[in-house]
Amino acid sequence: VDARITSPTVPYYVQADSLSSVAEHKIKIEGRIEVEASAYWRDAYSGIVNEGNMPPRAGEPTQYTIHWRLKNYATDIRNVKVSARLPEGVEPTGEVKSNAKSAPSYNPSKRKLVWEVEKIPATRGILGSPLEAIVQIEAVPAEDMVGNYQMLLSRTTVTAEDMFTGKTLQSTDAALSTRLENDPTVSENEGKVRPAEN
Repeated sequence: VDARITSPTVPYYVQADSLSSVAEHKIKIEGRIEVEASAYWRDAYSGIVNEGNMPPRAGEPTQYTIHWRLKNYATDIRNVKVSARLPEGVEPTGEVKSNAKSAPSYNPSKRKLVWEVEKIPATRGILGSPLEAIVQIEAVPAEDMVGNYQMLLSRTTVTAEDMFTGKTLQSTDAALSTRLENDPTVSENEGKVRPAEN
């Protein structure tokens, strides 16, 4: 914001026709990053075939695909880090895909999935397709989960540095379970764990 004020009245000791003053004020508006986490059992889009029971059964493995999609709004960002934890009974299969230069990795000691992206330009995912990573996991429900949904992934968090303001941006998305709200081929009750077959 630039402001200028001019006065035709001048003090007697100033030899000028008028007085002027100029002020400048800069306000930096930070951007926004969003992460969308979703899980699927039938996932033709990814090209990954998930095996196992649906509904899931206690003690038996079922595979799912986890998708992370990133949308970046008004500014360029860097040092982007997406992370979430896998609960007990859930492990990655090693099948991973990404349309970025990097792909998610898994730290077994922390049970943590991490996806690091060096830089994302402004409006990526708003104009054009978002950056996306896909990780296949295998989940084995315990007997005490019968009648309930099994947790597949903790809340997902993304952090990034705004290259315009220098500030840290952060966003989260909800935890995922076998309810599979994003998979249109699986009904709400179909994701509840059933007893093991005798």
